Amino acid sequence: MTEISEFLTAMAVALSLGVVSATALYVPLRRVLGMVCGTDVGAAFWTGYSALFLVLLPLFGVSTAIWFG
Repeated sequence: MTEISEFLTAMAVALSLGVVSATALYVPLRRVLGMVCGTDVGAAFWTGYSALFLVLLPLFGVSTAIWFG
């Protein structure tokens, strides 16, 4: 396996895991944040923000690990 194919495979796995975890946690997180924030707008913002980082952080971790080797 070449380095680029290893990198792309790792990125695809990280993206898949991030999307699955964000999807699984979206509704429960929205409920909890609705109680904490007190408004639907605040809960929607923080839920979207959290879901975004649940997807981006694994990608960042993989790219950092591969970069520093």
